[in-house]
Amino acid sequence: MNQLQQAAIDIALEGHNLLLLGSAARGKTVQITCSTGIACNFYKGNACTIHQFTGISDGRYGPTEKWMLLTT
Repeated sequence: MNQLQQAAIDIALEGHNLLLLGSAARGKTVQITCSTGIACNFYKGNACTIHQFTGISDGRYGPTEKWMLLTT
């Protein structure tokens, strides 16, 4: 790990928000994620929201309501 990589880890571990930009790793499967569905539209179907990617709900429904929606 080089000094810049270590600095990025240190920043994240201190609790700061961190945005890393750059090319994807060669030979690896990657997913483009965006904070909103509108932003995903710019990638013409090749992106999904971070919530969709991680399986986090959007907060519109409580736990009971979501369960009912999934089971009915």
